[in-house]
Amino acid sequence: MRKIFSFLLFMTMVASARGVERTPLIYQKESKKLINSYPIYPAQQFSGRGIVIAAGGDLYLTNAVVGLKILRHLNCTLPVEIWYIGEEEINDRWRELFTKLGASCHDITEKFNFPIRSYMVKPLSLIASSFEEVILIDADNTALRDPSFLFEDPRYNERGALFWPDLYVLQEDNIVWNILGLPKQQITAQESGQLVINKRICWRPLQLTLYMNQHSSFFYHILLGDKDTFFLAWKAAGQPFHMNSYFPGLGLTAESLFFLEKYPDRSMHFAGFLQRDFEGEPLFYHMIHDKWNALGDYEFRTTHFWLPTHELEFPHIYALRESKYRTPHDKLAHRAKEHLFFSLEENFSFIEEIGYEALGEILSSGALKPPKALQPKKRDS
Repeated sequence: MRKIFSFLLFMTMVASARGVERTPLIYQKESKKLINSYPIYPAQQFSGRGIVIAAGGDLYLTNAVVGLKILRHLNCTLPVEIWYIGEEEINDRWRELFTKLGASCHDITEKFNFPIRSYMVKPLSLIASSFEEVILIDADNTALRDPSFLFEDPRYNERGALFWPDLYVLQEDNIVWNILGLPKQQITAQESGQLVINKRICWRPLQLTLYMNQHSSFFYHILLGDKDTFFLAWKAAGQPFHMNSYFPGLGLTAESLFFLEKYPDRSMHFAGFLQRDFEGEPLFYHMIHDKWNALGDYEFRTTHFWLPTHELEFPHIYALRESKYRTPHDKLAHRAKEHLFFSLEENFSFIEEIGYEALGEILSSGALKPPKALQPKKRDS
């Protein structure tokens, strides 16, 4: 597959060659130009449906193996592509583990002509993958049910894009509204740990998402990583999408439950998000803070979820200043006691069982690099 989207690279090179300072006005002009004139969809490059997971380095590869093993346990037969940034992020032992689970591994740097770092790999992997229809899942996001049915959801078939909400609020004074030519508004942000996209239908907004992530040094400063570059690009392009109306639940540990009982009016730690399907049933557990880790004394700590039953019960509207984000869980604890608790062990006990089994397989495979403290020292010659 040839190097793609050189048009965006060309725009950047022209500005650099002319010694133009990259001001917000330049991003505004380039975004507008891209929306009005974008590459034709290369239908010959993409086909079929599949799952894309961006993972590189031991921690995220570990989580990807666990998540993929759980997907196969759930009888998910979709093909899976693992994408990483450069060969230094993976080794042959990892590739063998993924091959056994029916996944192929790909280097994103072979598809693009510009430096790639951090969250950029997620949207770039979605675009570069061989699939026309994609479920993008974060490496540390565990499916609780086979997500294949999302491709048959009538909302997806109508609009070609399914998104999920975050806990944060994008403020109306954020400069991104001006840059993208959108009305200023305060709106719930997007959580991109999972999304479903038909590239044929959504090729136009995907080009703007690509552009925003290519210029991550600017857009990640005014947004929280890659996540809002999806639904904002769709809004700017006038492309319909469906945002799940159910807000994420919070994964609670034994410590946070104890804290909740003892200090009901204070904030508490949460392990991750529980995202639901469009009928409100649990579908994904995004392990944001407590990830699978095969090195050290790892303990799977999440015991319960708290699920808000409707939007007004969730404290997601906060006064955020200067376009910055913060986690809105202040005063959450005393509210949580009044609402729905959901036992992870009673409903999804297989997660812990399969997770530990996968960690054992990773350790025995020799894929992991030992911590520096455990590596043998080189002898002085």
